[in-house]
Amino acid sequence: MKDNKVTVLYVDDEEENLNSFMATFRREYNISTAISGVEGLKKLESKEYQVIISDQRMPSMTGVEFFEIVTAKYPKAIKILLTGYSDMEAAIAAINKGGVYQFLDKPWDVNLLKITIDNAYQKYMTESVLTEKIAALDKANQELSRFVYSVSHELRAPLMSILGIVNIAGFGADTEKLMEYFGMIGQSVEKLDIFIRNIIEYHQNKKIDASHSEVNLEKMVDEILGSISNYSNFGSVSIIKDYRIEETFYSTPFRVRIILGNLLSNAVKFQRQDNPDKRIRISVETDKKEARFTIEDNGSGVREEDKDKLFRMFFKAQNNNSGTGIGLYIVKEAVDLLKGSVSVETNIEGGLTFKITIPNEKS
Repeated sequence: MKDNKVTVLYVDDEEENLNSFMATFRREYNISTAISGVEGLKKLESKEYQVIISDQRMPSMTGVEFFEIVTAKYPKAIKILLTGYSDMEAAIAAINKGGVYQFLDKPWDVNLLKITIDNAYQKYMTESVLTEKIAALDKANQELSRFVYSVSHELRAPLMSILGIVNIAGFGADTEKLMEYFGMIGQSVEKLDIFIRNIIEYHQNKKIDASHSEVNLEKMVDEILGSISNYSNFGSVSIIKDYRIEETFYSTPFRVRIILGNLLSNAVKFQRQDNPDKRIRISVETDKKEARFTIEDNGSGVREEDKDKLFRMFFKAQNNNSGTGIGLYIVKEAVDLLKGSVSVETNIEGGLTFKITIPNEKS
């Protein structure tokens, strides 16, 4: 069973004080004690403490000196200094140098010290949540900047291609040449359509509620394959399906569809045209704990050094001219939101193998 008690480190050079603190608060908090600042620093190396309490007057290292080191190495911890009436100068130094949250008089009052520790813990939790939210906001701002720049490019490129082709066709061309131009226009429109759908998926994936329902994975895979059957090379790709459904799978259907849809779409799109034996292997397994997916193709693949960059927003491998650079990023986002995992490996004969694990939310 997980211990949810507040973790407290108490540092004091008087063993009687350490024993008294432990006896008073051991049922309330998860306590460690140290007889000196040096011992306290050693304990901090092996465990994270949410609240640290230290006496000011100790030989070798004072409480202020101890907290200066703690602040530099472990800034998240909330610090409380115990000091006598004559140590007001030390208390002021502790606030300025050691980042001390509060100082209390010795001998400490049990009720006041408990209230102070509880308030310190609340401050720790509030600051932790705030730090996480600031990091998430910073990530979102960086993504937005890349998104705006790349969207303007990705939307304009196909439109400029169409405009150029139309202008060339306007000079007059025979029927065969016109059909070639129409094919090029169709490819540009398809690329534009895929990118717009990716943008919609990106937005919906961020906003949709994490409601769980039964997911018929065989049916979903077939529906996805049906939706991409109009791809020009779909008919030349052999698709091998292997299902081992031991348990009904529950998850957020929209996100599962995003994951499988993008991976299967890429597996079809990025086949080598000169390969007479184009293959995609889809493996799906479920049990009470999770669903495991493997999607393997023998297509164009990526260089080994680019493998770990595939899930970055707008990253495109050197041999990828038709992709949008957002699909795999959305896959990773969806997997993370489902508390799953995704990995990718390059295949010896070319192509990629994606392995995805998603928890089964069946209650």
